[in-house]
Amino acid sequence: MLDQERCILCTRCTRFVDDVTKTHELGVFGRGHDERHRVTPGMTLDNAYSGQRRGHCPVGALTAPGLPL
Repeated sequence: MLDQERCILCTRCTRFVDDVTKTHELGVFGRGHDERHRVTPGMTLDNAYSGQRRGHCPVGALTAPGLPL
């Protein structure tokens, strides 16, 4: 889960998905004040490392329901 109000758009999570998993299913879409992290249209965020993105978020915007931070 992503708390957009906490997100500072550092793109660490998108770079992790691009560089480590090579699956490219997460990106920053929109411009200016409408920029948001989103799953790429037509894709799902379910790669083998999807739980590891939480550790890359410097502000704790990424969480997993039912799991401690």
